[in-house]
Amino acid sequence: MYFEQYFPFYAAYSNPLLYDGERMQEQEFNLMKSYYPQTVQRIQEKIEEECDLLDYEGSRLYDEYPDKYMLYHLSCKIKEDLQPEMDSQAIRESFLDELVQVFDYHHINKSPAVFDVAKLRWMNGEYIKKMDPDKFYEKALPYMKEVLKKDYNFKKIAGMVQTRIETFPDILALIDFFEEVPEYDSAMYCHKKMKTNEETSLTVLKEVLPVLEEQEDYTNDPLFETLSAFVKEHGYKNGYVMWPLRTAVSGKQMTPAGATEIMEIIGKDETIKRVKAAIEKLSK
Repeated sequence: MYFEQYFPFYAAYSNPLLYDGERMQEQEFNLMKSYYPQTVQRIQEKIEEECDLLDYEGSRLYDEYPDKYMLYHLSCKIKEDLQPEMDSQAIRESFLDELVQVFDYHHINKSPAVFDVAKLRWMNGEYIKKMDPDKFYEKALPYMKEVLKKDYNFKKIAGMVQTRIETFPDILALIDFFEEVPEYDSAMYCHKKMKTNEETSLTVLKEVLPVLEEQEDYTNDPLFETLSAFVKEHGYKNGYVMWPLRTAVSGKQMTPAGATEIMEIIGKDETIKRVKAAIEKLSK
């Protein structure tokens, strides 16, 4: 076979999809580092710079038992390099000394680290739960307004979701039903523990509709009192009424709030509209 042009070797084309996992892991790692305080970020950068200089074949950094004096002098060098910056930030003098002392080679794991995204999400969720409510509201508001276009009590919605998310983008899927009930299967009305099914739910919704139409105060506590009286009057259990009602006004099995809290947010007109739509759906 004759070729007009000669190639010194065959070109090998790598599959970029093979590196997606590594790239995503790097992005998540950078996200975690972005949560560090500014001072710690600068120290981390300096440590990485120094470790990069020792990243070569045969480096003592990769010894099974790295020399503790080498690590000590490396820590001291990092301290000397960063001391002027620390002084300018009015950080106490002992701070870097303490870092040097805790930099113990006995704590270096011989196995490579595993980046656990699930654990990172959990840790982020714990941080969000402990946030100041006003600060959380400020950061959550842009996400809420992505899916909620009407005039809602956004502060109350923020209070509902703060303890139920791990990252801020989780908010969107939790609250989208406030804007509009999604398409859902009527089998959602079936709940073994609540002892409900499509037929019992239809009956309950028809019975409770006039009560909701007569109710004027649609804040949570008065609504709950009215429905509790309805439950007692008919000899039902709370879940027997609240489960189909919550399903009717949300169209979801999992919501960040109970039936009466949701009804307070969407208001009387929207509540009645959704209950009537649920009755029509279950009547088919």
